[in-house]
Amino acid sequence: MLEKDDLQNVRMHIKENLDEFSRLLNDKKFKDVFGEIHGEQNERLSAEFQEIADQQPLIANKGFYYFKKYPADLIFDDKLIPILVKDYQAASPLNQFLKTAILGE
Repeated sequence: MLEKDDLQNVRMHIKENLDEFSRLLNDKKFKDVFGEIHGEQNERLSAEFQEIADQQPLIANKGFYYFKKYPADLIFDDKLIPILVKDYQAASPLNQFLKTAILGE
């Protein structure tokens, strides 16, 4: 869950960069590894975000997370590190988008 100000910043960043956010969510590498973003949503949004919610429902999220389940035996496999690096790289552009939203970088 994001702090109130951080959540406002993320929502504004999504609103102002809707095409980029959609492109990152639909990136083949991200979708193949993580599928989609999860998070509890607000039932109500402030007026400034209501119109955007029709185009991008994730703007109503209170938090933004994604994950991947790995088989337990992978922990002992030599392929673990390359797989983790590949998955990290798939998430990196979206992570940067959210980081920019929160920190204003």
